[in-house]
Amino acid sequence: MKKSDRSFYRNLLSIALGSIGGQIMFVFMTNYASIFFTDFLGLSSGIVGTILLLSRIWDGINDPMCGILMERSNPRHGKIQTWMLCGGVVAAIGLVMIFTVPNLGNAGRAAWAAIAYNVMGMGFTAVVTATMLQIPRGAAHPNEQVPLSTAYSIAASVAGIVAGSIIVKLMAAFGTEDPAHGYWMSGMVFAVFGLLFLTGSVVTFRDLSTAKVSGSAEAKPKVGEMLRAIVKVPSFFIITVAVLFGNIGFGFCSADMMYYLTYVLERPAMMAIMLPAMYVGLLGGSTVAGILAGKLGRKATMIVGFLLYVAGPALRMVLGDSTIAFSIGIGLICFGSGLITTLLMPCLADCADYAEHLTGVRCQALTMTGFTMVSKWTTGVAAVVGGFALERSGYITSTAGGAMQPQSALDVIYSLQFWPTIIMAVIGIVILLFYKLDDATMAKIRAAKSERAQDEDSMT
Repeated sequence: MKKSDRSFYRNLLSIALGSIGGQIMFVFMTNYASIFFTDFLGLSSGIVGTILLLSRIWDGINDPMCGILMERSNPRHGKIQTWMLCGGVVAAIGLVMIFTVPNLGNAGRAAWAAIAYNVMGMGFTAVVTATMLQIPRGAAHPNEQVPLSTAYSIAASVAGIVAGSIIVKLMAAFGTEDPAHGYWMSGMVFAVFGLLFLTGSVVTFRDLSTAKVSGSAEAKPKVGEMLRAIVKVPSFFIITVAVLFGNIGFGFCSADMMYYLTYVLERPAMMAIMLPAMYVGLLGGSTVAGILAGKLGRKATMIVGFLLYVAGPALRMVLGDSTIAFSIGIGLICFGSGLITTLLMPCLADCADYAEHLTGVRCQALTMTGFTMVSKWTTGVAAVVGGFALERSGYITSTAGGAMQPQSALDVIYSLQFWPTIIMAVIGIVILLFYKLDDATMAKIRAAKSERAQDEDSMT
């Protein structure tokens, strides 16, 4: 086996481990933090929505800060490895804090929830940024980026399936006498295992981009130079906005899901079935994304993903929300999400390559975190709008969980499962039609970059 092949498979493993480590912590937080805050900390849904919105705003600001710092740093043990491990430790601490019930009053608990959520968010930002950067920096050739991205998405899906299938069982086992303790112990389990997987990723990863620098330190581009480079690429903003509209709609559905299962279907234990259904869909979409992209092109394949965002809720509305219809509908949405997510990161890498082609400035980390910044802001909007909609509908909070809800609240919870996803997906399709960096265009750009690099080498 060639050395380049060994590095590729080694980085495939590393990206998979990093994806699993971050995902098992994230899936527990994102599906259970909101209902834990309302039903065990006793916070109103409006306060929780505000906490999530403000946290998303800061988290979004923190994203490009992290990208800039990462792009300009040259740690002794590698920027990817250092940022991933340190971020993982911070994320694990934040996860345990989120599911801790402090002996404080309402104001103190609200402050605790906000601090814990942001500690987790900042650590997770570093982990995700490092993992996303593994894709372009772990590829010896641009053609390897889609397989690496596929490994990232498949690993995340498998992690979600496994985590989703055991979360309810863990909480039940640990929370026999005190449900809140079941949440806390489950958070501890996922924090520890998340760190173990992230450590494995750090140990196995080989940064091929730095290997090309002949042992010298990477250049440290200035912040203004990186920002000006990104602004010169309209396709970056087009694909960012298109995907974000899809994320907003899916964000309503995801944030609402536990409320929906608890109060509309009155079967909260179905989360043990629904989470695996979600991640089976993600796994399927991630697996076939590269194949479809090879036949249809990346943009057309992502449009197919958006169409599945529409098909999932529509199917549930037509057939009614039986267990099977709900599972299939959520699975279709997540299949579409798998297609979009798997191809998004190579597309963002294309935008960064095009920016470097135009300006000579490397801005991979800032391109990735620029997208995640806006993504977190928009999903924060979905969280706060959903939270205030619940509060205005008469949603009843309870420190013991499981309060009876008025019909007005049930109607709002039900609606959030359908219409936002459909409407936002249609808008995303329209915007994505204007994306211009197709495979043929990028092949020409990379050929020009290669020629320029060879000319520079010959001059030196």
